[in-house]
Amino acid sequence: MVSARLRRFQASLTVSLILVLLVIVAGATVRVTGSGMGCPDWPLCYDCWIPPVSVEQLPADYQTRFAVQGQLAHFDAVQTWIEYINRLLGALAGLAIVVSLALSVWVRQGLVFPVLSGLAVVFTALVAWLGARVVETYLAPSAVTAHLALALVILALLLYERELLLRRKGHERESVDAKFLAVLVFTSVAMPVQLYLGALVREANDLSWVHELPAPGIVPSPWHVDSLHRVSAGVLAAACGLQGYSAWKRRTQAPRLWSWSLLLGLCVATQAVLGLVMVFFPPADVVKPLHLLAATLAFCCWLKAWLVRASRRPGV
Repeated sequence: MVSARLRRFQASLTVSLILVLLVIVAGATVRVTGSGMGCPDWPLCYDCWIPPVSVEQLPADYQTRFAVQGQLAHFDAVQTWIEYINRLLGALAGLAIVVSLALSVWVRQGLVFPVLSGLAVVFTALVAWLGARVVETYLAPSAVTAHLALALVILALLLYERELLLRRKGHERESVDAKFLAVLVFTSVAMPVQLYLGALVREANDLSWVHELPAPGIVPSPWHVDSLHRVSAGVLAAACGLQGYSAWKRRTQAPRLWSWSLLLGLCVATQAVLGLVMVFFPPADVVKPLHLLAATLAFCCWLKAWLVRASRRPGV
């Protein structure tokens, strides 16, 4: 019975992970299509649970009634439904995480799972609150960045819970020597730097084309941010290549670590290729959500490499 409960709990975590990833991709699609204000109110959309499909369904004064930060509302059915689907996916992800919390209590494996699942629920509530703030501030770049950062925190919590479940099933610790640990630390420095600079690039672009304001004062210009981002991408690629090579040499002693290091390298390579497409073919906005998805998956693989290295059998 306990094993069946654990399987259900693991399935709920997997569903939650997939839904959170879909929300991140949907959020990137919202940004690329300029649909951030497709629903100018929150949690409703034009004061409706099911958004309208034509402007005739809105009151005559809808532009001023739903104005935000002095900006008149502009109805576009496609943008409205893109934003609505994003919110719907967010609601489904939140529901799945709440179900995981209930199942974490039901499995009766101590307090660690309920605590981690409870934290995931708390951060999900914060993400929902930030979603409202994004609308209220008319897509303030800092609010969008915080929104994404908390989504990554939720992913980290869910991944950690799944790894703890694997420990309950007897997965052994995959020990590494000091050399490989140094390589892993190198990757762990390059990864957050790359994510941070990527967020700055997005914020600079948002300030330029959403608010028509100059780039943030934290860096001299969007071009300078782009340059730093590209350099850090090269450093991260080198770090992941070195980690993959080091893991390959130890693949018999640490097969899971080798698998996740290989996947990390593939995700970073995919992210780099998509980044080059955006540089040389600027109109190719369709790849931006894929670029963010590759970066998010790279984050997950990097975290899994750390968790696998630290995994132990129950009671060890």
